[in-house]
Formats: sequence, C-alpha cells, structure tokens
Amino acid sequence: AAPPASVLSKPSSPAKPQAAPRGPAAPQPPSPPPPQAAPSCRPPVDLQARADLLFDSGQFEAAIPVYREAFQQCPAPEYLVTIANSYRRMGRWQEAKAEYEKFLDVAPKHEAAAYVDHSITEIDKLLATERIRKERELLETKLKQQQRQEENRRKRLRLALGLGISGGLVAIGLAITLPLVLTRNDEPPDMHGPVSVVFR
Repeated sequence: AAPPASVLSKPSSPAKPQAAPRGPAAPQPPSPPPPQAAPSCRPPVDLQARADLLFDSGQFEAAIPVYREAFQQCPAPEYLVTIANSYRRMGRWQEAKAEYEKFLDVAPKHEAAAYVDHSITEIDKLLATERIRKERELLETKLKQQQRQEENRRKRLRLALGLGISGGLVAIGLAITLPLVLTRNDEPPDMHGPVSVVFR
C-alpha cells in the first residue's frame, strides 16, 4: 500500500517560543515521542502500482521483489509492512516475522507499529502451534516404529517357538520309534511256518 501522507508530508514549522512563566514552574507532562521523519524521496509510483497490482491479484511471490526495489529507491517503512504481509499471505511465517521486525527497527514510533506488534504476536502463536504439531507427528512416527519393531519381534519369537516345538516333536517321535525298530531287528526269524531245507 502507498505510504500515508502523514509519513511523506513536510515537517511542521517550529512553534513560537513562549514567555517564561512567573513563579515556580508547574510540573510538565511527559513529552510525546518525536514524529517519524518523512523520507527524503518521492515514492516510485510506477513500481508501487505494479507491485500493488501483483499483490491484489494474489501474485505475492512476484510482488515482493518489486516492493523491495521501490524500498531501495525510497525507503518508506510501509513497504516493509507490505512485504511482510506478502510473506504472511503465502504462509511463510518466519520471513514475514523478520520483515515485521525490520519495520519496527526502522520505524518504532510509526502509526502502524501496533498492527505490526499484533501481527508478530499472531505469528508467534502460529509458529508455536506448528512446532507442537510437528513434535506430535514425530512422536507418533516413533511410536509406530516401535510398534512395528515389537510386532516383528513377536513374529520372530512365535516362529522360533514353532520351530522348537516341531523339532521337539520330531525328536520325541524318533525316541519312540527308533527303539521299536531296533527291537524288531533283534527278534529271531519266524520258525512257525514251513522251513525249507536246502541240502548241499
């Protein structure tokens, strides 16, 4: 947005000196902060019009370098706010916050300082929420990995137990069968049937 006329206007003429008061001086209220000095340049109207057109059409990425070029030609702090707003519209919170802070460094007494302070507070809340969400997602991912590892461990344990049981059953079967086979081989041949005698 264009810098307000109050920022770009000429400084007011100094007030006429007042006559010294008689008697004890009355306590004076604290003096207001000095007004922000107007930039000693003319805003580049062509650049600002092009940047505003890009901003209004939602082309925030393209508008930012044009606003920066306008700021280089005429360092009006309002350009920093508009650049910050462009980053904010794109959800690039860290960059938006950095531009807002630049504005406060350049023009801490500007009439838009309250808006900028509020914007920084809102961004801090969003960043905190985003950080909590990422931490939760990371924790959930770790829990899922641990669950998969535990399931794989249980599968291996069941497989090992199954192989052990099968091997034990085979061993038991051999222990039962082998003596029977050996016993049968030790029995004398059946002589109850007809015996063929072969004479030589």
